Amino acid sequence: MRTLKHIERLLLDVPIEDAYEFISDPRNDIKWYRGVTGVRLVSEADDVYEQSLTMLGLRYRARIRVSDPQPPHRVVLSSVDSRIPFTATYIFESVAPGRTRFTMDATVSITGIFLPLGPLFILLLRRRVGRNFIRLGQILGAEESQTA
Repeated sequence: MRTLKHIERLLLDVPIEDAYEFISDPRNDIKWYRGVTGVRLVSEADDVYEQSLTMLGLRYRARIRVSDPQPPHRVVLSSVDSRIPFTATYIFESVAPGRTRFTMDATVSITGIFLPLGPLFILLLRRRVGRNFIRLGQILGAEESQTA
C-alpha cells in the first residue's frame, strides 16, 4: 500500500455558506467531480452515500461518510468501502465578502489493482483532482486552483 497526501486550494467567488452547502453535499459530486456517475444516500442516520464511479475504464461503487460537519467551515468525507480508500477534510474560509477559500486536504491509500501503477497512478490522481477543481471553479466562479 502507498499513501498519497494531497492539498488543493481554490479561491471561490461565492459566500462561504454557498460554497459549504454545494461542496459538502456528495450528491453534487456528479456535477463537478469527473468520474462520479451517480450518487445516492444509503444511510441518513450515518450520513453515508454510495457513489458509482469510473476510473481508468473500471467501473466501481464506493461508499463515503460525511462526518464532523462544522458549517460553514469544515467537513470530513471518508471512504467506508472503496477501491481507493481516502479521507478528505474540506476547509472553508471567508477571505472577503462573497469570497471563500476552499481547501481539500486529502490522504489517499493506493491499494489493490491500482498499486502496481505506482507513480503513474499518483500522477493520474493529482491531475484528476486539479481538473475537478477547475470544473468546480467554473461552476461556482473562481480563480485558478493551487496545489500544495
